[in-house]
Amino acid sequence: MAVGNWTVLCDFDGTISVEDVIDSLLVRFGEPGWETLERDWRAGRIGSRECLRGQIRLLQMRREELDAHLAELWIDPAFPAFHAALRAQGIPLRVVSDGLDYAIHSILARFGMDEFDVVANALKPTADPKHWRLESPFSADGCASGTCKCAIARMAREQGRRTLLIGDGVSDFCVA
Repeated sequence: MAVGNWTVLCDFDGTISVEDVIDSLLVRFGEPGWETLERDWRAGRIGSRECLRGQIRLLQMRREELDAHLAELWIDPAFPAFHAALRAQGIPLRVVSDGLDYAIHSILARFGMDEFDVVANALKPTADPKHWRLESPFSADGCASGTCKCAIARMAREQGRRTLLIGDGVSDFCVA
């Protein structure tokens, strides 16, 4: 099959980024209770979408604090060269994450790399400037993740594309 028939779906947190963005936000800005949601998710009692929605509600930070925090986070130093190699071969890369779209765009933009199609949960402000909510526009029926990577991979296959998934998290298991 020709190289041009491939699509790379790449996770963000801990794959493109050096650390998990949501974890770093929770440690810095999370109210008590986020750890309980994390334990329930890790134990399989709740899905990641439910966990993330609850955790995002427990973040207390203004947009300026969020932006300052995101400005401290880094991407893997090898990622730009990897992306350049894909681009030279005409292979598209989509960032597919169960993380936060705003954070992904913000961090990638700092490195001059915000041209990617990003498929992720949407971080939305509330009426209270210190609180946030989560929307999951890429969820799917029967999938507990906020972003159903299986559905995204299936769409690529239906378009006649072969899919390479790069990821290291629980949300990557179904595709792998």
